[in-house]
Amino acid sequence: MVSSSMFISTIIILLFSPLIFGEDLKKLYEVQMHKEFLASNTYLTFAHRLATRGVYHGFAEFFFDSAKEERDHGKKLLDFYNVRNRELLFYDVKVDETAAT
Repeated sequence: MVSSSMFISTIIILLFSPLIFGEDLKKLYEVQMHKEFLASNTYLTFAHRLATRGVYHGFAEFFFDSAKEERDHGKKLLDFYNVRNRELLFYDVKVDETAAT
C-alpha cells in the first residue's frame, strides 16, 4: 500500500522537476560549482606559497582548511546532480605559459 505522503511527494517531484532541472538553474549550478573549485584552487595556491616561506605555517594551515571546505561545497553540488543522473558542464581551467613554468 502506498502512503498518501509518498504519493504527494511523487506528484510534487513530477510537477517541479522541470524547474529543478531546467536549463537556467543548471547554468547557475555550473557557475556556482566552478566558483567553488576555483576558490579551492586559489586557497591552495595561497597555502602553498605561505608554507614555502617557512614562518607562515599557521596561515598556510588556515588556507589549506579553507581549500578543503570549498572543495567539499563543490563536491556536494556534484553529488546532487550525480544522484539524479544529470550531467553538468565543467569549464576549462586556463593556465597561461608563465604559470606553467
